Amino acid sequence: MILSLLTNPILLPALIGAGVSLAAGIVILLVFRFFRVDTNPMLKRIEDVLPGINCGGCGYSGCAAYATALADGSEPLTTLCTAGGQDTATAVAKVMGLEAGVVIPTVANVFCQGTGRHTHKRYDYTGPKHCAEAAGLFSGPNSCTFGCLGFGDCV
Repeated sequence: MILSLLTNPILLPALIGAGVSLAAGIVILLVFRFFRVDTNPMLKRIEDVLPGINCGGCGYSGCAAYATALADGSEPLTTLCTAGGQDTATAVAKVMGLEAGVVIPTVANVFCQGTGRHTHKRYDYTGPKHCAEAAGLFSGPNSCTFGCLGFGDCV
């Protein structure tokens, strides 16, 4: 009976696969248990009150990076989250046990609209069709140095 089960062309590979999966699961569990990295509990609480949109308006690469800087003390300002505004700054300060500062709202200054109707070409650019390379030559061929160069690879 057992010999017929082991010679079954479907059952034997299924048992081998299940055994390998079980062994891999145990190895993963042991690696997770012995090589885990403990994080600052303050970090999770700060991340929970930040909006989580990862806009970079605070000057960090995202909300997690800003929360890490706040939690380890390398960033003293709790008012840098422009997307969350005063409510988020107050919540972050409360979590950290600090006084909430005043968020100064920032406004985008659009210097020019960058289209052909509002600007003109200063010179004919004949170099590689890449935004970074065109911008490196006198800030690009357009009269508005803040506008789109039109090559589509800067984003």
